[in-house]
Formats: sequence, structure tokens, C-alpha cells
Amino acid sequence: MRKNILHIVASTFMAALLFGLSMTSCKKDPNPTPTPAPDPIITIVDSIPASILPREIYGEVSSRINIHSGNTPPDISGQYLSQPHALLYESYNQSYDPDDSTVFYSDRYVAFTFSEATGMDFYGKQWDTDNGRWIEEHVSKMKITGEGDNFCCFYVNEGYPNGIYLKQSTIFSGTLTPEGLKDFKVAVIMVENDGDEEFYEKNSFRILGDFDGMAENNNWMGKKALVTPHGQADSFLK
Repeated sequence: MRKNILHIVASTFMAALLFGLSMTSCKKDPNPTPTPAPDPIITIVDSIPASILPREIYGEVSSRINIHSGNTPPDISGQYLSQPHALLYESYNQSYDPDDSTVFYSDRYVAFTFSEATGMDFYGKQWDTDNGRWIEEHVSKMKITGEGDNFCCFYVNEGYPNGIYLKQSTIFSGTLTPEGLKDFKVAVIMVENDGDEEFYEKNSFRILGDFDGMAENNNWMGKKALVTPHGQADSFLK
């Protein structure tokens, strides 16, 4: 049976506690100067907060991507390939029908790691066909929620690209299997836009994912070079 992240956290905590107690019993200084404990890295959350998935669009988003919750998510540490990686829905393009004319993007390489020291990290790689180069991502201290083999993990980007505040969240959803991530989908949501017309309006979103539903295990981080994947791309926010 696969261990979930909660089990890893609990076992590591107990080991650290026992080690700490044994070391304390050997101290000779009767009045040691206490060392402040670092703030714990919170990785597991009960559900996706409204700051990531606004409640105004919760129903619409959850009808197109599985929104899981719970505090016993699986350990999804591993490397995966979404191929073919496709656009499945755009809230700002109601006429888009993936069954009629699917837009395929370059293959999406994703990886997740977990440790007590750094929390949960995400690594991504995708070919930018417009500029003929690889674009890579690294996001640390991600959050994850879920139960059993089902999970949702997420992160947020904030900034002022044109002097106007923007906040965009990214949610990964799927089910861990021996072959990879089943029902692998990604929701990219414009949570806040204070008026920048070059970007999509507040609460607009798009759904992308593996078109055949399975992001398969793929040791892409261990390869020196990758074959240029098929497809097209308009931006890297996929």
C-alpha cells in the first residue's frame, strides 16, 4: 500500500521527537539558551481555499475538473508526462468545443517532490513553439488536499506585470495509479485583475489536461535531452 503524505509527516515527526528527547537528556548546561523553532511548512490542507478557487465560479470549475478535498492525500512524488496536452475548456470562449476542434499544446512535463525540509515542490517543462525554446518552472511550498488516491494540489502567482495587480492560481487534479496520474487536469484561474486589459478578466479560467486522461510516468528529469514535442502553443500559462 502506498504511503500518503500524512503518514510521511507523522513518522518523521515522531522520529524527530524521540531524537530530540534523547539529546535533551544528555545536555549538561542547566540553563541552555533556547533556539527558536522554525515555522512549520504546512503542505496538507483540508480543501482548496476561496483565495485559490473563488466561490463565485466554484460550481462551473468543479463541473469540468474534479475538485478533491481531505487531509489524507496520496504521495504523488514522481515525474509525469501529459501527452497529448490539450485545451479542454475556456470560460471566455463559450463556443469552444474540444470534441469539434481540439487545440493541442506541446507536451507538458510535470514532477512533484516532497520533503520535510522544503515541503512540496513542483517542476514543469514545456516547449515554447513560438520562440523555439524550452520553458521551465519551479514552484516551492505547494499545498495539497485529497483523500485516498485522489488529490488536488495548487499554487498561486502574483505580480504587477504592467503596474496593475494580477493574481493567477493553478490547480492540478488527478488520481494516483501505478501507471501515472489518471484524470489529470489543470485549471488556470485569473483570481484577481485590477484592470489590465492585456490579460483575461477576473474569475475567467481555462481547463487543460491529458487528452486521453492519463499523464503517464516518465523519467524526464533524468534525461539529458528531450525530443521537441508536437503541437502548438500561444503562451506558457497552460
